[in-house]
Amino acid sequence: MSASASPGASSRSVYLVVVLGFFATAFEGYDLIIYGSAVPDLLAHSEWGLDAAQVGFIGSAALAGMVVGALAAGWLSDRSGRRVSFISMLSFFSVMMIFSAVAPSPELLALCRFLAGIGLGGLPPIAIALVSEFAPARRRAFLTTVTASGFGVGAILASVLSIALLEDLGFRFMFALGGIALVTVVPLAIWLLPESPGFRSSSDQSTRHTSTSPWVAIFKGRAGVATTLFALANFSAFLLVFSITVWLPQLMTEAGYSVQSSLRFQLLLNVGALVGAVLGGVMSDRLGGRVVTGGLYVAAAIALGLLALPAMPAGVIAMLLFVAGACGVGVGTVLWAFVAERYGDRSRATALGFTMSAGRVGAAAGTSLGGLLVDAGAGLASIAVLSAAAAAIAGLAVFFAPSAPRPKPVQTAVTPATGPRSPAQ
Repeated sequence: MSASASPGASSRSVYLVVVLGFFATAFEGYDLIIYGSAVPDLLAHSEWGLDAAQVGFIGSAALAGMVVGALAAGWLSDRSGRRVSFISMLSFFSVMMIFSAVAPSPELLALCRFLAGIGLGGLPPIAIALVSEFAPARRRAFLTTVTASGFGVGAILASVLSIALLEDLGFRFMFALGGIALVTVVPLAIWLLPESPGFRSSSDQSTRHTSTSPWVAIFKGRAGVATTLFALANFSAFLLVFSITVWLPQLMTEAGYSVQSSLRFQLLLNVGALVGAVLGGVMSDRLGGRVVTGGLYVAAAIALGLLALPAMPAGVIAMLLFVAGACGVGVGTVLWAFVAERYGDRSRATALGFTMSAGRVGAAAGTSLGGLLVDAGAGLASIAVLSAAAAAIAGLAVFFAPSAPRPKPVQTAVTPATGPRSPAQ
């Protein structure tokens, strides 16, 4: 684990990577939240006649694809490079989003969502590994969370566009907007995105065939315990995020609020997530990722637990959703930064990919469990309790994950006759 930015990384390169990674994760945030916003429209689509469980299954298809994408992209970028993996995953996702928009049946929509998820799931581990390897140590957590906070910006954009356009243009148009990356971010990445100097220096021919496999590195000794707990934290964190974000508009609609008001509640949750991501990154550079990440998840568990109380006024619900967004949804980017710091250049993306793939399984579980609870007639309180439990588990997993061993200092031997000499002399 390097203590500073990789050799050869200029300030221009650092900010190019942050900006491109930010826009890539913004498309991820857009895609995942736009599906939750489109749930009422999908349920009302008389041509397909879907129920909540079927809509939940289609949502889970994208998340299943993300598991595959995160595992594949993390390993591929540790072997073949960050740049080509980033461009490939973003391009594939964009094409599949366009296909999702024109899918003629729910079965084909589920397939396209699964394939889009492969591209989508591969982006965060690659982008975060790149930023972590370019950023100076004193600002690493902040710049990593700024990159990952693109998710929150994309989520807010999805909520705003849903309020403005969904009722008139429908879910197909909203899905098609996800394909814009193909003609915006992808060409810029081909033109401007540099390869990580840290990856290049650790991948020369003298080390390519002798270095430890990334999979061995992340599961060996204390690193294996940390990887397992980080996977549990990601699983729980994503279960929290998707159980509340995907089903919140539908739950608030069933509670008597209009569709527009329900989407505003979701917007508030996502605004809180963005605030929490940025402030969490600043706090992590000052206080440490463990304290900030674990503490915010505990705070989210409290806010979500309070949300389960009966007869809550709309203003109190709005405040608690903002806090839950900041401490439970936004802190996911801080968790990723904390995980990135734990591993070296040759295994970082693999570790991020594996732990994020566990998160995607949690996301699928949250989406499906939410659908089952909604079908069973459960209200906001049940989803809030489920999310609160997940937040508490994520916080505990972060607190107990072992740190990386400190590098041993170089010893020098001193004799009265010759003075300082190295051990090799």
